[in-house]
Amino acid sequence: MSAPRRRTKEEINAKREERKEDEQNVKDLKFAIGGFFVLVAILTHYAWVMRQLIFFPDMSYTMKGVHFGLLGVTIVTSIWLFIKFVYRKVYADDIKELKRQKDETKKQEEEKKEE
Repeated sequence: MSAPRRRTKEEINAKREERKEDEQNVKDLKFAIGGFFVLVAILTHYAWVMRQLIFFPDMSYTMKGVHFGLLGVTIVTSIWLFIKFVYRKVYADDIKELKRQKDETKKQEEEKKEE
């Protein structure tokens, strides 16, 4: 029985890059699923408003305003929650990395100004 051959640095780096790509695909899939649920909630509320308008054609303008106002609140709230919680949770590592890079560039610029 022969010993397994050692992998080269190129093979190791290629495997590492492939793993990073797979992790990014999983993050994107989670983000897409969250977005899907937000869209379903908004479209369901929109369909309910349209149903109310069809069933009650003599609805007052005030009630129509209330229904569309609540739809607007649903849209804004859903998108806000999606960005605040889902986006930050899914892409937390990427956000930290961007902040770290930004801090490093600021430090480098300050060092150049001091010289």
